[in-house]
Amino acid sequence: LKEFIETTGCDGVIRIYGNLCSSNHFGTNYYYELMELAEKEWDKEIEYRGKNKLYYQEYELMDIFSHLIKTFSALQSMHFTHRDINPQNIMKANGRWKICDFGNSKILKRDGIIIQKIRGSEIFMSPIVFKGYHSGVQSIRHNTFKSDVFSLGMCFFLAASLNYDALNVIREIYD
Repeated sequence: LKEFIETTGCDGVIRIYGNLCSSNHFGTNYYYELMELAEKEWDKEIEYRGKNKLYYQEYELMDIFSHLIKTFSALQSMHFTHRDINPQNIMKANGRWKICDFGNSKILKRDGIIIQKIRGSEIFMSPIVFKGYHSGVQSIRHNTFKSDVFSLGMCFFLAASLNYDALNVIREIYD
């Protein structure tokens, strides 16, 4: 995966410089990644702004949105799906908003429609994934590219409202 991301030339992805897996004498395994230093974590920025009622200006949201849309467009054109889009996996590094944490990601051979295990952060899940999650199924058939787009939209809704309760209202409307 690291090699795939590096060969894409996509500058909207946090760079991974190396990784290490080690274990302690109790048999616990630890996985470390050395990655590009981020100056901001989007989830923490949203939380700070929400507590202080510092709403984003339209141009600020459009800047974040344009960076991430370009990145997703490039990744999806290479059949790459993230499957866990949420503000914790978006950071600002070198003045650019970037995507990180590719632990649930997948490179697809087809059009994005796959049968997959339920993945993602519940509040940001697309309706079909959310419904599958709450019905207790282990796998669902859906278009993971569309689910990534939905999850990104939920991130922007959160950033615009600075209110997690607003995301829950959307879920209640859907249910």
